[in-house]
Amino acid sequence: MKGNLPDVNLLLAAAWDTHAEHNQARAWLLRTGFFTCPITELGFIRVSISPAYSARYEDAVGFLSLLQSRSNAGRLDDDVNPVDVPAVTRYKDTTDAYLVKLAATHQLDFATLDKGILRADWAKGIAYNPLLP
Repeated sequence: MKGNLPDVNLLLAAAWDTHAEHNQARAWLLRTGFFTCPITELGFIRVSISPAYSARYEDAVGFLSLLQSRSNAGRLDDDVNPVDVPAVTRYKDTTDAYLVKLAATHQLDFATLDKGILRADWAKGIAYNPLLP
């Protein structure tokens, strides 16, 4: 299945109706082929139960279970060696660069709402914002 690896912020937008782009993100996720991986899944749970969203753990896990059960969903192992990730200049970019490399390794697009990732040289040609026309 050709598809996308959505990042944590796109999963959060799709899950929680308090997110400004909830309706668009949920509609996109439900109609496209996508994959999750342990890093995006754990990041989603972590931020969901943080004060930013204050979701219950059970609700966050329930959303992931619902996603994983969909016919347009797949799951990747985190199988990229971190030493093969492009060099970054900011410590905050390490996980994002890893996920971009993971998507590229599996011939997927990296779907994100993060403008910083979209501007990064190491994400060019792989990362895009699926909610923009």
